[in-house]
Amino acid sequence: MEIADQIPSGWLVDPTGERMVLFIKDPMSERQYPKFYIDKWSADNGIRTRFKKRKIAVKEEAVRIWISLIENGWNKVEPLVGEVA
Repeated sequence: MEIADQIPSGWLVDPTGERMVLFIKDPMSERQYPKFYIDKWSADNGIRTRFKKRKIAVKEEAVRIWISLIENGWNKVEPLVGEVA
């Protein structure tokens, strides 16, 4: 699957492990016009430490941001077991 075909979902961490971003599809948004929450966090060695801000984006913008982050060295990470965003 090409990266452009992916639905942005889950955590990305920057190459230094100091920043993280969470992409969540809004389950209440219209199917034709899905919206996404993009949460920015501070992190320490790839473990989130402090919420910074939330952005709401339409699918096209969320995909653009996701692709840009991946192209700039950010990596998808799995959340720790039992953690809630």
